[in-house]
Amino acid sequence: MGITMNLNTVSTYAGAGVTRPNVVRGVDKKTHGPIQQRLGDQFSKTTYFNLAAFTAPGPFRLGNKSRTDNQLRLPGIANWDLALFKDTHLTEKVVFTFRVESFNLFNRVQFSGPNAAIGNSLQWRITKQANDPRLLQLAGRINF
Repeated sequence: MGITMNLNTVSTYAGAGVTRPNVVRGVDKKTHGPIQQRLGDQFSKTTYFNLAAFTAPGPFRLGNKSRTDNQLRLPGIANWDLALFKDTHLTEKVVFTFRVESFNLFNRVQFSGPNAAIGNSLQWRITKQANDPRLLQLAGRINF
């Protein structure tokens, strides 16, 4: 996951890429607990990652944070798709196929990544769902 700064003075004036934050040494970047408690909302100060682990660099400075962080993980994927089908021979050469398909069978929510722009009002908060709700479809096909 890449972490950037919301205000980018380097790119604006020098065309030199994206401003990244400074890392505060000795501070755990992660917040712990179930994802449902780390989502955050407009009333709580809960965030997906620890805000105190990063600070803004001075004006016209890039920051010492690497482009991506291998310690911070985005929410996982728990998606189950299922397809069942049955072939029925109507005659020797005609086959009817009936299919039932389900996408996101258990209707589990998958969260998108947090807003990783430090300085934004929604920084480190997950505000979107990455997947669609359960979808069921039935299909019939005649092969001859």
